[in-house]
Amino acid sequence: MDYDFYQTEILEVAQIAVDYPKWLARLTYPSFRLLMSRFDKAVDHHRRYAKKTERELLTDNGFEIVTTYYVNSVGWFVWLIGIRILKITRRDSLVLKIWDKIVIPVVSKFESWISPLFGQNILIVSQKSIKG
Repeated sequence: MDYDFYQTEILEVAQIAVDYPKWLARLTYPSFRLLMSRFDKAVDHHRRYAKKTERELLTDNGFEIVTTYYVNSVGWFVWLIGIRILKITRRDSLVLKIWDKIVIPVVSKFESWISPLFGQNILIVSQKSIKG
């Protein structure tokens, strides 16, 4: 498996976790390669991931997974249409500002009651494994 880019970040998190063994790492990754766009590259997303890939990356580096789930299921469709198909690229777009201020809080509340089967991002909560 090719972990190249995020391997360094995970190892940095692992080093911090040595000093704070009960510390939980809450990590968010862009999901679904289908959604990769110029906009992603503009905000330093080097790729989009699957849950399995990220779980393996963390467990291979000594983390126990507490929970993993997709977030922003509505954003998945908006990203596909707005960013991939319509090619919105401006980070300061009024549409994106409205989305972040109004829609995201509503979607987040809804997703606190149900676990979506897909989403624009993957959220993983993990903890450094304590052997001994």
